[in-house]
Amino acid sequence: MSSVRLLQNVIETRLSTRGDGTTNNPIRTLVQYWDEHGNFLAELDTFPPNERPSDSESVTGPGSNSR
Repeated sequence: MSSVRLLQNVIETRLSTRGDGTTNNPIRTLVQYWDEHGNFLAELDTFPPNERPSDSESVTGPGSNSR
C-alpha cells in the first residue's frame, strides 16, 4: 500500500496489484474507498477503460455488477 487518507469518514487506499504486467493488462494503481467501519464503497482502476480486458471496469462499488 503506497498511501491511505481519511476523507470525511471515507478511507482511500492505493494499491499496485491490478494487472499481469503485459502490454494489454499492465500492473497499475488501484484506488479503493472504504467507510470508517471497513465496508467497501468503490474502486477506481487507473488503466483506461477502452484498453483493459473486458472483465475489468473503471469504477466499481456495491451497486455495480462488476465486483
